[in-house]
Amino acid sequence: ENSQRLCEVLRDNQCAVTGQKALNNLYQNDMTGINWASMPVSIVEMGFMSNETEDLFLASEEGQNQIAEGLANGVDAYFAG
Repeated sequence: ENSQRLCEVLRDNQCAVTGQKALNNLYQNDMTGINWASMPVSIVEMGFMSNETEDLFLASEEGQNQIAEGLANGVDAYFAG
C-alpha cells in the first residue's frame, strides 16, 4: 500500500513538472526484488530511449532538471501525506 502511494506521487509529480504522459503501469507481480521489501519502494522509469523525442528530452539538461524536480516534489508529497 505504501509502495503504491509512493509510485503514484512520484509519477504524478514527475508528469506535472515535465508534461510527460502518465502511464498506468504501477504494479507488476514479477518484481521479486521489490515485492517483498519491508519499506516503500519504487522503480522510476523516466522515459523511453527508443522514442526519439523522449531520448532527446532525457539527454537534455532541461529535461534532467525537470525530472529531478518532479521526483523531488514527489518525495516531499509522499512524506507530507
